[in-house]
Parts: sequence; C-alpha cells; structure tokens
Amino acid sequence: MKNTPCGFVREWIKSLSWIVRKTPAKAIVTWLDQDDKLSVRLLTHTVNIKQYHAACQSTLQDCISHVHAKVLFNISLPQSSFEVPSEDDQNEDTRGYGLFSFSLDVNDSDLGDSSVLLNSLSNLGTLCRWDDATNSISWDTAMLSQWLADVSLAWEYVYLLMHLLALPARGTEEEMWQHANGRESGRHLFFSNKLQTLVTKSNYNKS
Repeated sequence: MKNTPCGFVREWIKSLSWIVRKTPAKAIVTWLDQDDKLSVRLLTHTVNIKQYHAACQSTLQDCISHVHAKVLFNISLPQSSFEVPSEDDQNEDTRGYGLFSFSLDVNDSDLGDSSVLLNSLSNLGTLCRWDDATNSISWDTAMLSQWLADVSLAWEYVYLLMHLLALPARGTEEEMWQHANGRESGRHLFFSNKLQTLVTKSNYNKS
C-alpha cells in the first residue's frame, strides 16, 4: 500500500501528525479578572494591569524629569514648544511636510525653538559661550559629550515607552521611520484625530 498514491498520502499525514504532536504549544495570553484586579498571564508570568499602568506613568515622569534637568538644563522654552498639533490632514505626499517644522522654516522675526534653546545655553554657559572676540560660539567638549549621552538616554526612555504603550514594530521598520515626508518614503508620525494623540504608522503590512 505504501507504493500507491493513497499510501504515500497516509505516510505524509502520519509524519506531519507526529511533528505537530511533538511541537511545543505556543504561549497563550490569558486575561484574568478576579476581585476587580485585571491582569494578564503569559505562561508563568502574571502582570497586574494597574501596576503596569503605574510603572509606565513612573517611567514617563522619569523621562520628563530627565529631559528638563539634563537635556534642557531647566531652561524655560516657549509654551508653543510643547504643544501638539490639534489636527492632521494625513498628507504623505508633499516632500518635507510634517507635524513639526525645522527652526529654519520659521520667519526671521520669530525665533524657532532651537534658536531659543541655543541662546539660553549660551547665556547659561554650561555647554557653550558666545565669544565676542571671535564672533563665534565656543563649546565645552567634555560637557557636550555628556549632554549628548543624556540626549541619547532621553530617546531610550521615549523608545521604551513607545513599545510599552503601543504595538511594537520590527527593528528593520523603525530604523526607517521619519517625522516628515522624504524622497524615499512618506512620514511615519501622525496626529490621530480620533485618539487626540501622536501615533506612529509603519509602511509594513502583511497584505
């Protein structure tokens, strides 16, 4: 019977059934709601949702404190620097278009956020100072290296929170993300009119 078409099919089914039986079961996420305590269980790990929210909030607060103290040196920027656009037309075609403009895009009469920060840093003298003799800015390279490390840490906070509070993307997608429309791709940062918050949208899909 093994040499007949049906015999070959039965052997294949037998072999594939053995593989399926030996394959470890996939991890299943289980939602638990007991005693008004909502939690999620994955294998032997159980996560309390309230504790999860509290940890996210604590990390967000750590990020805010770090940015104000280590990145901005407690410099007060214009309130407009922290405002999120109230609407988005979802334009993905106009090159250079995005929710946030570069400081060079603003009018000469209106200093951009970057210019305000640089002027404040020059006056503070921690990272740099304005030298009237040479009509240029002199930088403290050691402090600048530390500042760049603190900026990198701030981005690590943001990256972690983005993964905790949204659907994480693949690394190959994230390295291509941009806040404004470019030559090779449209932007990936949008304002959700429904959720009233910033969202990221990837080019990747399985369709």
